[in-house]
Amino acid sequence: MPEQITLTDPIENTEFDCDLALGDFIRSWDQLEHQIGDLIQIFLDTHTKGAYAVMNCGIDHHKLRDLLTALSETRLKDTDKTKFARLMDRWKKFSTKRNRIIHGTWQLSVEITDELNQQGIKRTKARWRRLRPPSNINELSHIAKKKKTKIQSAYVFELDEIYQVGKDVRKFAKDIDAFLKKTKIMPFPDSLPVEFQQHTGGTDQKAQAESGNRHPKSQKGIQPLDSSKRRQR
Repeated sequence: MPEQITLTDPIENTEFDCDLALGDFIRSWDQLEHQIGDLIQIFLDTHTKGAYAVMNCGIDHHKLRDLLTALSETRLKDTDKTKFARLMDRWKKFSTKRNRIIHGTWQLSVEITDELNQQGIKRTKARWRRLRPPSNINELSHIAKKKKTKIQSAYVFELDEIYQVGKDVRKFAKDIDAFLKKTKIMPFPDSLPVEFQQHTGGTDQKAQAESGNRHPKSQKGIQPLDSSKRRQR
């Protein structure tokens, strides 16, 4: 069993501090989702309730980004598509951080210093951190290192870092709002007429129509039934 560590000093932050940081981040993410709802409503040209239905029908953020990116090809001018693509890239990065923060757990990080207390025992420094363990088991060893590593930065969040991510998310929500206010949304294009050359029994239906023999509901490979056959059916 691992050696039990006795804390010599109080924990630097409290559980209440942890709740405040996480609550602040959740509130920030709510603001972002509100702006995403506006994007969906405007791009789909639908009612607010329609956008709400799309947002809350179980579609994850990855597919919502795909949806909005596909709609941007029609609803935005070419000059605005690049700006919108950058917004979607930022959303993707924030979504990754959001999942790691929300689905993480609180971990008490304890550091044993070289400083001795009055009893001659090495003093401890302890603080709560938010941790989302990486799926790659080989990366777990980096989490416990004192020096901040790239993997630690990706999966371990100090309270001040959670506050900073929340601040960045709120800024991102404002950037989406500004983009919508100054960007012209193009109307959906009208569907183009499609002319089909339909053949039945080797006879061009266009020629049949000119001769008055074309049935108005005939389709490729389907012959209109005469009245006697319809009665039999």
